[in-house]
Amino acid sequence: GMSALPAIAIAHRQSDETMHANPAAVPAVQVIAGLKGIEQLEADWRALEASAAEKHHVFQSYDWCSVWARTYARHGSSFEPLLIAGRRQGELVFLMPLMRDTSSRVPLLRWLTEPMGQYGDVLMRPGEDAKAWMAAAIGAVTARGGVAGLYLRHVREDAAAWPYLALTS
Repeated sequence: GMSALPAIAIAHRQSDETMHANPAAVPAVQVIAGLKGIEQLEADWRALEASAAEKHHVFQSYDWCSVWARTYARHGSSFEPLLIAGRRQGELVFLMPLMRDTSSRVPLLRWLTEPMGQYGDVLMRPGEDAKAWMAAAIGAVTARGGVAGLYLRHVREDAAAWPYLALTS
């Protein structure tokens, strides 16, 4: 169905067993911050998009995210892009475009480009394990500190991220 997941907040101090996934099943992920980080990933991001993107992934495309970031995430704004990248043998196979939003009193991780981006999701090469990658990604980005929690909403049931978020909500 096309129904979006209701707004969920994933508690910051979530115990490992509630993750329902084994981050050890995937290689380590890298957290890449800022507009420079987006631009450095361009070639790899576009390659992943070509192999992974479905029609609804327009809001996770390099073009959409980079234009948004240049407009709204300039230095000194309350939005800091945080891209969680996963590679196998050097090749980008997983990308979770998030941002640290400090516009309210509680700093949150949200999908990059919200609220303009209508759907949140991850980009992932076919055959990869979304739950394992997302567990690793969320673990890495929360370990960085500076956020009170995650607020990942507007996820379609056909999204790669859906199985993971459906379990954790």
